[in-house]
Amino acid sequence: MGDPFSVAASALTIIAAAIGATKALNETVKSYKGRDKTLGRLQGGLEDLITTLHSLQEKTSKLTHGVIEEYSEMIKDTAYHLEVRLQRIDEKMEDVAAAHRTTSSKLQE
Repeated sequence: MGDPFSVAASALTIIAAAIGATKALNETVKSYKGRDKTLGRLQGGLEDLITTLHSLQEKTSKLTHGVIEEYSEMIKDTAYHLEVRLQRIDEKMEDVAAAHRTTSSKLQE
């Protein structure tokens, strides 16, 4: 399975294509609306489908944005914790170097 961003981007692309195709079909049906009641019902169904697809597109966009924000926060937290750990390692390395210098100085005396 792909990463969440790829899946969301693919879903948004498919939804956008479906909206475009449905709108085109809706426009075609509009031009024949007066000819048949069935086409009128079809047009109503297509308009409902457009509304539904727009809603789905909006919700998917919001979900994608939420996932991106969540991952961003997780990355920031991880980077912060790594920075703290690196500082601690640097401090320990300085302590070890200082202890080594002290030991070396005492041995030379």
